Amino acid sequence: MKTSHLNALRALEATLRCGNFRAAAEELSVTPAAVGQQIATLENFIGRRLFERSPTGAKPTGHAFRVANQLTGSFQTLSDVMADLQDPGPSNRLALTLSQTIAENWLTPRLSRFYGLGLQVDFRIDTRDQFINLYTDDIDLAIRYGPSPPEDHTDQILFKEFVLPICSPAFAETHRLEGELPDLEDVPLLHLQEWTNDPDWPDWKAWAKKFSSGSIDMNRGLKYREISFGLRAAIAGNGLALSGFLEAHNALRDGRLIAPFGSRYISKVSYAYRLVSAKGRRKSEIQKTFEAWVLEEAEAFRSQLTELVGS
Repeated sequence: MKTSHLNALRALEATLRCGNFRAAAEELSVTPAAVGQQIATLENFIGRRLFERSPTGAKPTGHAFRVANQLTGSFQTLSDVMADLQDPGPSNRLALTLSQTIAENWLTPRLSRFYGLGLQVDFRIDTRDQFINLYTDDIDLAIRYGPSPPEDHTDQILFKEFVLPICSPAFAETHRLEGELPDLEDVPLLHLQEWTNDPDWPDWKAWAKKFSSGSIDMNRGLKYREISFGLRAAIAGNGLALSGFLEAHNALRDGRLIAPFGSRYISKVSYAYRLVSAKGRRKSEIQKTFEAWVLEEAEAFRSQLTELVGS
């Protein structure tokens, strides 16, 4: 069996278990189109349809349903085998994968405290924007923003995320934003492109609808593909931005940005930041120490929420 077919079976198993291409893509950290293409390749190879596709979505055929439990069990068995075969590597090695957003805005400013523990560690950080398999790739741990991982992984929630309006102190004073939520029709807005498929992550239109602050013209205001550039514009006083707390918290902490409406108008989202590992995989003392340290840092970070935006 070709490796591509194994990947396609993995895509099929995730889709059958998760319910649709999009949810499977979230789990596998690829695009829904990539999941669909892998399954189409498998259909061509076996010579039969596994999904009936329509404008409203894709529905599994009876052939696909019949192998669903067998597929899930087979991949669990493969995961167990890989865990037994896996070389834990040098005792002082620590290989971590995470997104660039998490690395820049959360982990990197805290790493000096980890090195302050006096450990001799070969630390490798991977921020590639692609799917990482914790069983087959040379990676020990992952910090990810997303839903619960597959059953063959273990995870611990570090902290949850929420979205809130932010701006510079001078901008809030000029536009009289502190206090009750005003009509934002005449307030310059900054649009930060979403970097996640979280179904509850709002844009300005969805946020305004939730809090009844009037309609928002999405064509009004500056749009930024890079979140960091949008935050710099907010710090410079160019507008009111809607941002995740993780991206903005450093500037909120040092006063370059404020949350003018406090905790009353934050929007909760579905996903969370998680520390993920392969179930059953042996861990070195260095890896266990890092896990404990990350959990302590996450607890301290959660306490900042009340300080910066209220309870």
